[in-house]
Amino acid sequence: MSGLVRGKIECVINTGNRQDQTQVFFKNLFDFFNTHPNYTIIALQYGLTGSNLPNSTTSGMGTGYYDQAASFGYNSFFVARANATTARPFDVYYLFQWGGTVNQTGANTVLGAAIGPGAPALSNGSSQPQGGNNTTLMVQAAIGIGGTSGSAGSPNNGNPWKGTNVATGSDLKPTIGPVWGAPPGGGTGAMVFPRSNDGNVGGLQQAGAFISRTQNGSQVYSISTDAGLQTRMHIVGDDDSWCVAIDNSDNGNYYFGYWGLYEPRANVAQNIPYPYCSIMSYNNIPINFADQSIYGDIAGTSSQQGGIALTFTGSVGQLQIDVPVNNFAVDTNFNPDHQAPGNAYNEWPIWAGVFENNPAQLSGFLGYITFIKYMFNVPTNDTKSDFSRIVLGSTTLQQQKISMPWDSQNNTVPRSGASRAGVTFVTNLGGGL
Repeated sequence: MSGLVRGKIECVINTGNRQDQTQVFFKNLFDFFNTHPNYTIIALQYGLTGSNLPNSTTSGMGTGYYDQAASFGYNSFFVARANATTARPFDVYYLFQWGGTVNQTGANTVLGAAIGPGAPALSNGSSQPQGGNNTTLMVQAAIGIGGTSGSAGSPNNGNPWKGTNVATGSDLKPTIGPVWGAPPGGGTGAMVFPRSNDGNVGGLQQAGAFISRTQNGSQVYSISTDAGLQTRMHIVGDDDSWCVAIDNSDNGNYYFGYWGLYEPRANVAQNIPYPYCSIMSYNNIPINFADQSIYGDIAGTSSQQGGIALTFTGSVGQLQIDVPVNNFAVDTNFNPDHQAPGNAYNEWPIWAGVFENNPAQLSGFLGYITFIKYMFNVPTNDTKSDFSRIVLGSTTLQQQKISMPWDSQNNTVPRSGASRAGVTFVTNLGGGL
């Protein structure tokens, strides 16, 4: 991992309307990446005009919150490029997009509506994966293979985005062909996350994948009610990786998403040009990265999305994670660890591998995610004494938790936030590896 850790945390969203609620979530994501010094916004779409959000008069006219002048509208999207670093010598591109509900605001507001600026787009295989009463917010990630037009530090991995890239609010996706593809200047392909967008794992076609459309994203957030559902969200990232923690009902039970690097195992590191993976455990409340769980099904319809870059092939496979579930992690005799200074609680890296066995057996153990880690026997919303990391998950003490970097700049107390914009921080503590 590289660079300082930056966060936009303790964002409390309670608008009283599901459309406005999701727009605030999207706006917070935009603000985080737009102000991060290692990300470049290469494409930006303000969203649908003529169909204002319930409490807006300027939807689709800018980058503001719904109740501000010139605000994001339905089907607004942006593409942020994570510029290459020494630890990650390739660019990663992220597409974020949100849509409204067909039952409340009509067909033209749903994710990827044909009449509107956001087509094509799907989230977990659908424009409304949770049903007609739910809003949708999704994210994709892509890595170009070969070609040009990337950042200065990514000479061998160009820009796979096939839409326009003026970044002034009017960008569009391609009307014909895929959203992502081979970069210009001789590029040979693109890896697109979640895994359902890759129909050529190991060079073999797989039925059920989206193959060439590359339009399916991982659902990050959705809401089905207008009353009494307060959400608390945290976004934290360094120059290579980022994560989002979401407490849908603001009751201490979180679910997670992670996009970024993993540490390759020593005996396979030389075969891994792209040590990159993604996990979006949508609405898995409270979080439970279950043993042998799969992220990124071939059909792209599961609520548990993601993927991992394979060795050699330049393609994306299903991510499988392994969980330490026995004595050293869970048993209170061992955790806290009475052999560690101060009887410390241990953090455990997340074991990551690929699970692909049809039509060819490609499964294998690849390495360890360390930006976020497992923890057990600690309460949710607990922090290290220096506030460099926080523990989030279930309100049940012995259930699995996830630790992630936190605000050692301001020493922000968990659950102290009360504004939708939250608290921002920059620190050199708390990252992985």
